[in-house]
Amino acid sequence: MNKRDLLEVAVKVMGLYCLFSFLGSIIALGAGLSSVDSKFVENKTIFVSFLCLASLLYLVFAIVFVRWGKFIAEMLMRGPDGDHPAGQAALPPHAHLYFWVRILGLYFFVSIVGHLVSDLAQAGMSMRSMFWWSRLLGEILQIGLSLAFIFQSQRIAKFVEGVAEPITGARAG
Repeated sequence: MNKRDLLEVAVKVMGLYCLFSFLGSIIALGAGLSSVDSKFVENKTIFVSFLCLASLLYLVFAIVFVRWGKFIAEMLMRGPDGDHPAGQAALPPHAHLYFWVRILGLYFFVSIVGHLVSDLAQAGMSMRSMFWWSRLLGEILQIGLSLAFIFQSQRIAKFVEGVAEPITGARAG
């Protein structure tokens, strides 16, 4: 088993995680639908709509990661110039920081999207709360950062490596 195969397994495990999250969101959706107490849910339509959206997103992520895990693994293994690791004479992609930045971005994207949608579902309960708005803005910022980690991994890796260098300014190459 090579490193790309291991990465494919990791992507498919993330798909299974999304499948379990989908099942958990279905349970929350059932609780939201069965709630008749208007003190618990101010706007039941918004609450149930966003819970449905969260369930759908988890299901889509589960299908994409399980079905196209091989393609996603190959995409993550490519170098910043788009070449395949077999054509590189230097270090393999997993030995570079940009590869791990992409993995980190993918993980946080999946986890934050679920939190964001469930927080939007809570708009049916307490949209007036300042705490709710600050959490919502924080999660939107985190989604933006996770997308930057995925699509700008080489720039972020160069930035991090530049910050980590000694103050003398001598570059090792």
